[in-house]
Amino acid sequence: MENKRILKYDKGLINRIDNAISMTNKLLNVELKKNYAIHLDDTKVFSMAIKKGLFPFLPNLKIESFEEPVSALSHFEYCLKNNIKIDLIISDLKHPKPDGFEFSRTIRESEKIYNQRIPILIISMHIHNPLYPIIIEFLADKTFDKVLPKSCSITEVVEVIKELIF
Repeated sequence: MENKRILKYDKGLINRIDNAISMTNKLLNVELKKNYAIHLDDTKVFSMAIKKGLFPFLPNLKIESFEEPVSALSHFEYCLKNNIKIDLIISDLKHPKPDGFEFSRTIRESEKIYNQRIPILIISMHIHNPLYPIIIEFLADKTFDKVLPKSCSITEVVEVIKELIF
């Protein structure tokens, strides 16, 4: 009788250890999976800097850059229709129509159709007055998930991206 209890206890302990190892592996490998981001900024130099700056920290993040909102929205719709997972959208606020506010609203409307929610990170030099109240409103209603100034460091961008997608 005593031997059966020991075997049962050992089996339970082994199952708990297996679960702990499995959870640990998932936590350790979270940054190893492939992630996909759409980046909209009408300044090509900034788009290139973001890609090159993020690569050493997030080598598995593929970033598709767009200079025109219409192209970015078309690509976004294409991805949704074809079940291509988008993990993050990065956008500036000021670019040709639609601007970052309209662009983000359009993204949120399309997400409803496809029952998806993709984090939106705004990186812009236009986050201070007089746009500040509008930005707060867009953060409050979750149109934007995070907002950073273009003057921030690449490590700040990396930390926010990790917070949003991992």
